[in-house]
Amino acid sequence: MLCMYLTTAFNFLTTPTPKTMTEGITGIWTGLSSALWKIKEGITNILPEIMVFLNIYYNRLYILAKAH
Repeated sequence: MLCMYLTTAFNFLTTPTPKTMTEGITGIWTGLSSALWKIKEGITNILPEIMVFLNIYYNRLYILAKAH
């Protein structure tokens, strides 16, 4: 875990500084876009599993409610 933080800090400190404000903002938007895309992919990958779990849970509650 510490190694991950050190690597991130090292990469941050060794990246070249943007020459203009536009380059800096473009870099921020690129990084943000990449992070959001990864979050979207993660949600898309796990969503079917969540839906199956919720369906099973709902059906179990429904069956228990009908039994009483």
